[in-house]
Amino acid sequence: MQDALPVPTPDAPSVYDDMNKYAHILAAHDIRLTSLRLELLRLLYSTEKPLSHGEIMELLGNEWDRITLYRNLALLEEHRVIHKIQGTDGSWRFRAHPLNTPGCPGNHAHFCCLECGTMECLLDQPMPRVDVPEGYSVEGKQFLVYGICKACAEAKKAGRKANTPEISET
Repeated sequence: MQDALPVPTPDAPSVYDDMNKYAHILAAHDIRLTSLRLELLRLLYSTEKPLSHGEIMELLGNEWDRITLYRNLALLEEHRVIHKIQGTDGSWRFRAHPLNTPGCPGNHAHFCCLECGTMECLLDQPMPRVDVPEGYSVEGKQFLVYGICKACAEAKKAGRKANTPEISET
């Protein structure tokens, strides 16, 4: 049975608008609408960085079992609504594609900040070509560049903790 969209209220029209937008994304990819899929899209679109399975579980309040969550993440990835990136710790992180693109175009590097965990596509940095022996089949490739992002470097230089707002003295 299909889960229903949340009922709009006068004090929260934007929540409904967002959920409606996510319902349209699911429909456009021929994915059945469920409350978990709506929540996953809401979470992944509202987050600035890719999230690990554990982070997603925690942010969703551990409301869903881990296998159901894995299956839904895999389904969204299979339909190119989200993509996964392996972090420096070896765990996979998931990120929603920008709304105006058909998905992560692939064949490019990703940058991971070691301070704040922000990960982003480096679309202007193509992956190197790798020739494999005859009879081999490539299932995927990944190129992860890691270091310190501009925001964290500036925060460190200013003597602030990464991702901490600057307080003006006025």
